[in-house]
Order: sequence, then structure tokens, then C-alpha cells
Amino acid sequence: MAGGRLTGATAVITGASRGIGEAIARAYAQEGAQLVLCARTVEAVAALADEIRSDGGEALATACDVCDEAQVAGLVEAAEAAFGAPTVVVNNAGIYRISRFVDSDYELYRRMVEVNYLGTVRVTSAFLPGMLSNGYGKVVNVASTAGKYGSLFQAHYNGSKHAVVGFTRSIALELASAGICVNAICPGFVNTQMVDEAFPELAAVLGLSKEETAQAMLRRIPIGRMLEPPEIAHLAVYLGSKESDGMTGQALTISGGMVLV
Repeated sequence: MAGGRLTGATAVITGASRGIGEAIARAYAQEGAQLVLCARTVEAVAALADEIRSDGGEALATACDVCDEAQVAGLVEAAEAAFGAPTVVVNNAGIYRISRFVDSDYELYRRMVEVNYLGTVRVTSAFLPGMLSNGYGKVVNVASTAGKYGSLFQAHYNGSKHAVVGFTRSIALELASAGICVNAICPGFVNTQMVDEAFPELAAVLGLSKEETAQAMLRRIPIGRMLEPPEIAHLAVYLGSKESDGMTGQALTISGGMVLV
């Protein structure tokens, strides 16, 4: 959109095929950004890219597994060939599981770290040279309230998201003088397919039905409802735009009052 808050920006969004990533892609397109949409298969984001283009925006659909360094390098090559060096990177790709620690195996921890944490590290590192060359950039990491406090039955997930928050704060200090801002969004429960898919696991460890589990979760949220993906996207627009040029190293909670840090 001409005159939007992200006009002139090129944004790479990982995990853009559904949920929070899809909502961020739509919001960024509405605000005028050129988009590089990333998922593990190009088919997962092709329809969204087509829709954005049909509405007058610019979008490239790409396939990239953030656990694969060669594919991440290919993502950089495709993005730069289409639009030049991106100015915004949104690290949204992630996985979520529920499991008691005593029932979890090493593979579950390894997978969480590979996708949620090291995926963020790989993508950020790969796009950093272009940002440094331009003397400007925004990195927006989608973390979680689970990156700021403890929670039952997700030590693997919490550990990976705590790592994302720590990474965000540390590299923000290193990159501030280069004109690059790095921030994290820490959502609480969001009405997405990923959360819905984890409900049976949570219900099983709690010994409750899925409906009882949902009600127990809602009682923890002062506003009485789950957040919707566009609410997270609004914050991502701010962090990707010049409006937030004075903000870096922050982990911003949006949880309906569930977590007050």
C-alpha cells in the first residue's frame, strides 16, 4: 500500500504459512512492504503470495527449512535477487509441544532448539551482512511468554524460547551502533492451529477433557479470551517500521494480562 508504514521495506517472514506468520504477512503487505514469504514447502505460502500480488502488493513465495544452512543461504539469494537486501527479518518459524519432563526424550529437546532457537540464529546471521551494508535493519523474533517465565509440561519449549529472548537482548547490544534494532514479541496463548494441535497433549497430562483444558487456560487470562493472530501482527508492524527506531533489545509481552513482565 502506497504511503503505508512499511513502504520501501523488504521483509522476510519465516513460518508464514499460517497463524501468527500469516497474519504478520498480511499486515506487512497492507502497510506496503515487499515480502519474502517462507515455509518448509513453497506450496504452503504460494496462495498467500498470489493473494497479496492480486491485491497490488509484492510477494515472493519461497521454501526454506530453517534447520538447513544451505536452504537458508538459498533463501538469502532468492530474496536479494527479487528485491535486494531485506531491511526486516521476522523470525516466526517455530514448533510447540506439551510433554512431561520425565516422558521427554533428547530428540524432542534437540528439535525444539534446532527450530525455535538455532533457526532464529541461522536466519538472522544469514541476512545480517545485507543489513550491515545498508547501515539499517530490523530483526523481529517471535518468542513467547514461555521465554520469560516457567510453565508446566514444556521445559523443552520454554528452554528454546528463553534462548531466543537471551539471543535477542545480546545481539541487540552488539548491533545497535550499526543501525540495526533487534526485538522480540512474547505472545501468550494465541488462537492458532499450532496451539489447538497441542491441546490434546496438554489435556492428557492434566487428565482433563479438551474442553476442560480450554476453560482452565482461559481462567488464567484476565481478559477472558485467547489473543488473535492479527493482534500480534500489529506489534510486529511497529517493530518492523521506523516508528520503533529507538527501541532495541526488548522482549515485549502481549498476553491479555496473563504475564505481567
